[in-house]
Amino acid sequence: CQFTTAIAQRLKGDAAGAAATCEALLKRLDRPDSSALGASSQAAYRGLAKACVGRKAQALQDLQTAIEIEQGDSRNVQGFMVNIAMVHAQFGEVDAAVAILKHSLQVPYGVTVGQLRFDPVWSSIRKDPRFQALLVAPG
Repeated sequence: CQFTTAIAQRLKGDAAGAAATCEALLKRLDRPDSSALGASSQAAYRGLAKACVGRKAQALQDLQTAIEIEQGDSRNVQGFMVNIAMVHAQFGEVDAAVAILKHSLQVPYGVTVGQLRFDPVWSSIRKDPRFQALLVAPG
């Protein structure tokens, strides 16, 4: 819930509140009792929280760790790949985000056009023509 709260804060224009929420999430993930989450989920949330506070390289490294943990589970791997695209989008790296999303649209367990159209995490790049090209239904 903390990460969802941070996204909502960021969308409302409260960058400081979002960063504070993500810092709290990072502290929570570092507590010994946080192991209720699986190792891959913990790494992914840690990565997303680090992106939220501007630590892009560390965020991408944590998300790569999540992918390595889940190598045999294509559903989870695709979810983490979409998380990497979210990080790129957050930092204005449209080409990198679109490349991942384009692939994800074509594979099982990938992102859907509907998710791209309506999920607020894509708001920062939604008007970009490269992103808009992904929203055209195939066929």
